[in-house]
Amino acid sequence: MKTLLKITIPIHLLLILSFFIVDYTSYNLIGIFLLWVLIGIYGEEIGYHRYFSHRSFKTYKPIERMLAYLGLLGNQGSLLFWVALHRGIHHRYTDKENDLHSPIHGIFSSFIGWQTKVSNKTINLMSARDIYSDKFLMFLHEYYYFIFWGTIVLSSCISLNFSLGILLPAIVLSFYQANIVNVIGHIRSLGYRNFNTTDNSVNNVFVSLILWGQGWHNNHHARPNNSNFRVKWWEIDIAHILLIPLIKK
Repeated sequence: MKTLLKITIPIHLLLILSFFIVDYTSYNLIGIFLLWVLIGIYGEEIGYHRYFSHRSFKTYKPIERMLAYLGLLGNQGSLLFWVALHRGIHHRYTDKENDLHSPIHGIFSSFIGWQTKVSNKTINLMSARDIYSDKFLMFLHEYYYFIFWGTIVLSSCISLNFSLGILLPAIVLSFYQANIVNVIGHIRSLGYRNFNTTDNSVNNVFVSLILWGQGWHNNHHARPNNSNFRVKWWEIDIAHILLIPLIKK
C-alpha cells in the first residue's frame, strides 16, 4: 500500500501535470526510450528479475549496484520486497491463492492491486536473505522512497524538462511493462505453452516483441533460473542479448 500511495499515484499525477509544463519534442521521445531501456530492461527485467531474483547469471559488483539502483526507479517496490515476493510467493505458489501477482484474483489485482497487499505480514522476507547480507542493497531498501524522490527532485533542479518530460515517462513505462507481463503471461487464452507447467503461464508473441522477450513467460516458469527465455529458434529474447555484456567471465 505504501508504494501505491507514496509513488504510483503521485507519479501518474505528475505525468498528467507534465503535459501542461513540458514541450514534448522528438528529443524527449528518444530520451524516454533510452531511459526506458535503462530502467525497465536493465533495472527491472535484467536486474530485479533475472539477476537478483533468479541469480541466472553472474556479474561484477559495480554493475550489480547499478542494476539495483536502476531497478529502484521502476516503481516495483524495494529490491528486498520484490525479490522476496517473486521468489517466495510468485514462483512458489504460481497462480495459487497466495500468488499476489496472479490474475486469478482479477486483472486489476494482478496489474496494480498487488501493491496494496505487499507487507511484512504477506511476504516472508527471508526468501531474500541474500539481499540482507549486502549493506548497499539494504541501504537501497531502507531509504527506498527517499532515493526515488531524491532522484526526481535532483533531476528537476538540473532540468525540469528532463525530469518531467523524460525521466518520469520512462519510469511510468517501466512500471506498466512489468505489470503487463503479470497479467497477460498468466491467462491461458492469451498465449501458447511449450511446457506443461502446473501454473497458467503462457508465451505471448506480441508481448515478447514489444517488451524485449519478457512474453516468453511459460518458458521462464519452466526454467526460472535460465537467463535466456528462448526455447524455439524464433523466440528471440532481446533482454538476454542485452545482458550478455554484463556476464562475469
